[in-house]
Amino acid sequence: MATLREAALKLAAEQPELRRHLIPILRKFASEDKWISDAVEDEGSLRKHYGVPEGETIPVAKMREDQKRLRDKEDKTEAETRLLRRINLALRLRKMK
Repeated sequence: MATLREAALKLAAEQPELRRHLIPILRKFASEDKWISDAVEDEGSLRKHYGVPEGETIPVAKMREDQKRLRDKEDKTEAETRLLRRINLALRLRKMK
């Protein structure tokens, strides 16, 4: 199954008159390829929080435990909210490997 970007490239090649309409769409796809660089603000901050040296993996059990604790907590500080977001992103990216 072709991606939307591949379909747009194919359409631009087949119908040159549509190319000028497809260029903004293709530029948007090019910027979306690097979405992760915008999602990660402080690289290594989760690793520092858990005290895990670089090159070793952060224990998933610890992240899930903190995720559950922070999710259930009603009055979260800004730092706790940031930590929860980082944990959620790390667990989601782990599934994408």
